Amino acid sequence: MSAQKPLIDNGNPRKYFYKNDIAIQYDEERSVEKKWSTELAIISKIVAKIDPEASILDVPLGTGRFLKIYGEKGRRILVGADISMDMLLQARRKTESQPTTNRAWMIVGDAESLPMKDHSIDYVVCIRFLNWLSGAHLDKVLTECQRVARRGLIVGVRVHRGLRPYDLIRLRAPYIKPALNHLLESARLALARRVSRFGQTRPRSKREALKDGLPPYDNEINEFKIHDDSHMRNLFAKLRLKIARKYTVDVQWDDDAKRLLPYSIFLLKIENSPI
Repeated sequence: MSAQKPLIDNGNPRKYFYKNDIAIQYDEERSVEKKWSTELAIISKIVAKIDPEASILDVPLGTGRFLKIYGEKGRRILVGADISMDMLLQARRKTESQPTTNRAWMIVGDAESLPMKDHSIDYVVCIRFLNWLSGAHLDKVLTECQRVARRGLIVGVRVHRGLRPYDLIRLRAPYIKPALNHLLESARLALARRVSRFGQTRPRSKREALKDGLPPYDNEINEFKIHDDSHMRNLFAKLRLKIARKYTVDVQWDDDAKRLLPYSIFLLKIENSPI
């Protein structure tokens, strides 16, 4: 067996991470998470809404946990791509006991350079991957998924943005109290600024106004990247991807950075294509 490659390859985190025991224990270690079952329920709901004959590419396929859902919801062509042969082997073992998924094609492939023709698959699914990418790698993977897709993408991503009052109903303990305190403090400071501006003879400069905003979110402290909500939406628009459905998996609150961290799964429609 050749030596295991490093965790980071050309700036793409964990590109060769999921090997050997990590691949074998992947499902067991994560299936106890609430968001694991929530993701399964959301993917099932989305797949039920699309054409039962539509082909699906899942990248990275991982252990193939969604293959059963794809197979049960229609008679479709299924393709799974992953850079890790060990993860693909785990997925193949699952299909051996599932008649509805044993027709799935599995290929070794890099999400940044998929071995497929333009617009050759109806839908591309990409879950639990985009937050391991930074900068140009994020843009490149989404661009590649859009290149391959005919109809749309199904992607999961956690973003960061400022807190709005109606967000409180989506938060759960232990996030509600610190988020509420932040809203109250922000309102108090905003009121104080308004009062202090009475009698000012000049408008505030752009530099002064920026001081009221949140500081840039430090996204380089670990491998898991929380992407800016505005950047993701601008990237969708740039790639002609319209949000057809948005499903919230969970919502967290970073009290240090004062940011909301929602994790959502999007059904994205390519412009002028049918769902």
